[in-house]
Amino acid sequence: MNGTPGESPKTLLSPAALAVVRPDAPRASRLAAARGEAPLGAADRLAALAVLAADRDPAVREAARDRLARGPVAPLLEGVAPDTDPRILDILARVRGTDPAVADRLLRHPQVPDTALARLAVARPAALLAAVQDRAIPRPHRARIASAMARAEAAGATPSAQAGATEPSPARQLPAEPHRSSPARSEAAAPQSPSPAPSQAGAPADSARPTQDPSQGGDLSEADAQALVARLAAGEDTGVQFDRALTEESDQPLDEGSPQHESLYKQILQMNVSQKIQLAFKGNKEARGLLVKDPNKLVCGSVVKSPKVTETEIIAFANSRNLSTEVFRLIAQNKDFMKLYAVRLALAGNPRVPNDIAMRCLNTLQEKDVAAIAKSKNVSGAIATAARRMMQAKAERQKQREQAAFGGGH
Repeated sequence: MNGTPGESPKTLLSPAALAVVRPDAPRASRLAAARGEAPLGAADRLAALAVLAADRDPAVREAARDRLARGPVAPLLEGVAPDTDPRILDILARVRGTDPAVADRLLRHPQVPDTALARLAVARPAALLAAVQDRAIPRPHRARIASAMARAEAAGATPSAQAGATEPSPARQLPAEPHRSSPARSEAAAPQSPSPAPSQAGAPADSARPTQDPSQGGDLSEADAQALVARLAAGEDTGVQFDRALTEESDQPLDEGSPQHESLYKQILQMNVSQKIQLAFKGNKEARGLLVKDPNKLVCGSVVKSPKVTETEIIAFANSRNLSTEVFRLIAQNKDFMKLYAVRLALAGNPRVPNDIAMRCLNTLQEKDVAAIAKSKNVSGAIATAARRMMQAKAERQKQREQAAFGGGH
């Protein structure tokens, strides 16, 4: 395996797993973990392999790399969670990206890094095209992705090459780099393809795709997007209809990876920015849960602004470690959300939240929660330090009061 994962993924491990993989752990324990034999949870097993692939002991290092590169795929995929570190996803793409099951899982993951996308082109070029449409990918990475997709097509890996179709190749359809001052402009650069048949998207026959006029189509400037949000927030009906599976609330939440969940994901993946913004206001909880992870800040931000979003969802968003900082800022700007103690507690203890927001929330917490944050290793270092100083200041004030009371008694 090229490169070294480094020691940073250790922060994702539980204390029990850390005891197994740390450099001073018994060699036998590290070797068992490298072979996938340690009694760890799926996520810890995967993170442990990433760490041990850089172990100083050659036997441990090679065992971990062999397990990653040639071991069963299913146990590896079981360890891929919504909050899996992007560096671990990059390692998986590097060593197992040609496996269709691994490629599909990584392409669906909101945290898959741009550096991994080119490695996934060989196994899933068509899916890769859909995955990169809304991503603001740096120019060097885009060049590598386009080159990899072209090689995959030349090798006959794409559906069009295999079927002898004459439609444009995925490599030529790779969207241009978006304008940095307007994230929504990436949508304007993306090609507009016909709506897929229901069987392709997994949608019922009566599902309706939004039309592509200037106010509702893909050519949407940031100003137009903000105007659309204002119209939707005011309750204006844009006349766009979506599949009922995306709008009607379900009694039971859908399991991630289930056929129904995959169907919704595919439909949303094929939408442009305007359609996603409208779905954020009209969709159900399942749709909002997918849209809030969208890399476009106009889309994920629309979820927070939707009048249909619930307090329970906002608390879950505030606790999430794989969302855009735009989501956290919009939550912090909403006075109703910030009245909820659970939201302030989540924002203060989430290392993904900007420090200015986390600090503001920290100052409103109860002493027991400030003390917990002061001792936590899973929060921002600046916030943990601030919490410790708050506790020290409180202890000093208490000491001074006791001394004054004692002195006053004499």
